[in-house]
This record gives sequence, C-alpha cells and structure tokens, in this order.
Amino acid sequence: MRLFNWKKKRNIDEQPNQKNEVAEEVEQTVIDDASDKIEDTQTNTQEEVQSAQKQDDENIQQDTEQLHSEEEKSQEITEQIDENANEKSEDEKKIDEEEAERIANLNKEEPVFFLRVTADKMQAHLSVKNIEKSRKIKEEDILELLKKRGIIYGVKQEEIERACNLQSFFSEVHCAQGTVPIPGKDGTLTYHFDLDHVLKPKERADGGMDFHDMGIVRNVPKDELLCSRTHPIPGEDGKDIFGEVVPFKPGAEMVFGNGANTVISEDTLELRAGIEGRIVFKNKTVSIEDTFTVTSNVDTATGDIIFSGTVIVKGDVCEGFKVHAGKDVVVNGMVEGATIWAGGNVLISQGMNGMNFGKIYSGGSVKSKYIQNAEVRCQGDVVADYYLNGSVIAGGSIIAEGVKGLLLGGTFRAGTLIVAKTIGADSYLTTEVEIIESKEGFWDPEQQMTKEDIEKELASMPEEEREQWLAENVYIIPTAPEDAKVIAKSVAYPGVRIAIGQTCQRLEQEYSNSKFFVGEEGIEAGPAPRI
Repeated sequence: MRLFNWKKKRNIDEQPNQKNEVAEEVEQTVIDDASDKIEDTQTNTQEEVQSAQKQDDENIQQDTEQLHSEEEKSQEITEQIDENANEKSEDEKKIDEEEAERIANLNKEEPVFFLRVTADKMQAHLSVKNIEKSRKIKEEDILELLKKRGIIYGVKQEEIERACNLQSFFSEVHCAQGTVPIPGKDGTLTYHFDLDHVLKPKERADGGMDFHDMGIVRNVPKDELLCSRTHPIPGEDGKDIFGEVVPFKPGAEMVFGNGANTVISEDTLELRAGIEGRIVFKNKTVSIEDTFTVTSNVDTATGDIIFSGTVIVKGDVCEGFKVHAGKDVVVNGMVEGATIWAGGNVLISQGMNGMNFGKIYSGGSVKSKYIQNAEVRCQGDVVADYYLNGSVIAGGSIIAEGVKGLLLGGTFRAGTLIVAKTIGADSYLTTEVEIIESKEGFWDPEQQMTKEDIEKELASMPEEEREQWLAENVYIIPTAPEDAKVIAKSVAYPGVRIAIGQTCQRLEQEYSNSKFFVGEEGIEAGPAPRI
C-alpha cells in the first residue's frame, strides 16, 4: 500500500502545468490499494472455510464415536434384559411389561375426560379427548371418574363396557341414567246426566218426530245421584344419578261444583239432589231448582213442559201443548186449547180459551183473567172475571169478580160458595151452578182415597190416561155444608139451575142482588150480603 504524497500535491498546485500527470498517478494509487484489499480478503476467507470444515469433521467424528458407544451400551442392556427375562417367572415378566408400559406412557400426553350432567341430574354423558393411539381407556377409569363425581345410581355398565371394547369415545357415551318419577293420576269427575243438553224432538215408534217431547226439562227426584268423583292415584318417586330421591308430582284432586239444593255425601265422593227439581248446570256448577222458566211461548220450539217444581211461562201456551208441574204453573200470556196440570196453584194472566178441549187440573187454586170453553178441576178456589161455556169444578169456591163478573153457559160446581155479579143471560142460555161437598175432596169415597193418594196415582200414570181415570173416579157425594150459598150480586136470569147438596131448583124469574140457600121449602132466595 502506498501513502499519498501531500508534498507532491502542493507541488502540483504550485505547478499547474503538471496537473494531468499527478491525476494519473493518484488514480493508479487508488487502484493498487483496492487490489491489495481484495487479495487480503480472499486469503482470509479461504483460511476461515478450511478451519470451519476441519472443525465439522472433528464434531462428526466425535458424534459417530459417541453413537457407536451408545449402541454398544444399548446392545449390552438388551442382552442383559433378555438374559434376565429368561430367568424370571411369568408374573415377574407381566410386572416388567406393565412397568415398561407405565414408563412408556409417562412420556405420552394424558387423555382428557369431559363429563356432562344434565340440569335435572338424571343423565350423565362422557366424552374423551386427546387419546393416543397406543393408549386404551379402561372401564375402571370411567367408573373411578363417576365415583369421584358422586354418581352412584343408574350407572350404565353395558354402555361403558361397549365403549371401552370399541374404544369409541368420539361421541358422548351415555354412562348413567336416573329413574324418572311417575306422576300421579288425577282424580276423576263423572256427571250422571247429559252435559250437552240439546233440545230435539223425540222419535216416535212410527218414525215420526214428537215435537211435544223436546226434553227441555231435566227432572230429578230428591237424593238422585248427580255427580261422583274418585281420589287421585299416587305415582312413584324417582331417583337421580347422585342417589337423591325425586318426588313424584301428585295428581289433581277433583272438586264438586255443588250449587243450591245439592248435598255432598259423607265420604265426599258423591253429589246428590237435596230436593226434587230440575238440574241446572252452569259454569261447572250443578244446582237443583224447583222453578223452571220458559222465556218464550210453549210451542214446537219447547215441546211440552213437564217439571216436578214450579213452571213459569213468559209467553203463551199454544194449542195442543201441555204444561205439567208438580207445584205451581204461572202463565204470563194466555192459554189456548192447551192442557195445564199443576200440583199447586195455576195463574193465567191473560185468560184461558180452551177451544172446547183445553183443560186445567190443579191441586190448589186457579186464577185466570177469564175461562172460556174449558174444563177446570181444582181442589181450591177458582177466580176469574168471567166464565163462558165451560165446566168448572172446585173444591172451594167459584168466584166471578171484575168488570163483568159473569157465569154464563156450562156447569159450575163448588164445594162451599159461588159468587158472581151476573149468572146466566136473558137469552135463557142453560147455566148450572151447584154446591156439593165431598169429604174426600171429590175423590171416589168407596176407595177412601185421600188427596195424597190420588196425586201419587196420577203421577204414576201417563198424562193421556189421567183424564179418563179422573172421569171414572171422581165421585160426587150430593151433600153440602150448612152455610153453602150462591150469590148473584147483580142479577140471576131465568133458566139458571141451582143445586145445593141434594136440593135443586131452576129459576123461573129474574132475581136481583140475591143469595140462594137451602131453606125449609128447598132453594130459597134472600138479599145478597156484602162480600
């Protein structure tokens, strides 16, 4: 390497004419220096490569020697083991194999068990992850895991055994199952009547429809069974996989909807009618009512009304239909050519036109606006504004009161008293008024039947047979009480026939404001008393 001659540079500056020569000399100097550096670098690199190669050869030699040494030692150990193995018993060999397996497994990754228990503690499901190919999951491993988790009931041995045999743990294994409780059964509630009560005509034997029998009223006697129930049936307790008892859900206890006039039995299992009446089922409540109300007319829409209690008709009772009540009958409208039968009283607000075949039978009294062309039989009094062309028999009195107060045409027979404003007509229309008493209440004295006996007899026979039975058994005894009398407040016309007991007389003249009674000479007339 050459050093730059600064002195010569100053000479160049001082001698401008020598500038080109100096520049060439400087350039050559730089080139020489660069060549020297390259030669030095190549020399150093070659030496380093040689040195590194030498070192690698030495390391390889050392590793090879060490490997040979380890192989020799391993061979010696293997030979020693084989030698010892030949000398050991079978049990010792098995122990050595297990130990060898244990040592081998120490270097392997352990499997991870995932145990999922359902929220209701009724099921356990197992899955296993990170299982080495050479690692087998044993039944004992799973059972130990379940025990540690407190799962002691419902262990599915077969499922666990199958999974271990197949080493199938990729999907969950159902390893435990509890016993689900069996819920109790609800008690029962049985109704002994038709809940779906639909009005429909009854089919007759000839195939036709009987619109008189629509089944509108459901009558029941006292103590009739309406509803019965049973107690709930107990279930069975269950048990979860942790051995805890899971109680069963008890069945529901059915409760009677007992309404008015119903009675629950002592054992609480039956509901019976407390009175005779009709069944009313509303809002799941059973009641017995002794009143039945017809909100419209009694006609083809309702059929005949047969009820053991009181019947109230808001409308009319139309031609050909019947109302039969064990107690009272109340008709807000009128009765036209119909039959009314009542164990109690009868009230007809707008009057009765029997049309020559309508009838009223009453165990009490009868009150109507008017009674025309009808047959009336009652145990009490009959009261109306006027009577036309009928047949009226009353155990008590017959009274015509009101604006007209008229008895005209037909036969009127009372037990104690007959009172009217006018009896008969100036046309001499035949009108018969009689007062005849019977201790048996107009029933056949030969049979000595009381009123109660006759009512039972009538109740036991069909409606269509009652009229004939009454006609055959109503036996009038021609007697009368001492104070029996017939009163015409205004006038009694000629042609009227008056009978009191066994005494009778036909009027030959007009009588005004008179009373008629039995005197020494038969039927006598006197001034009418104020009533």
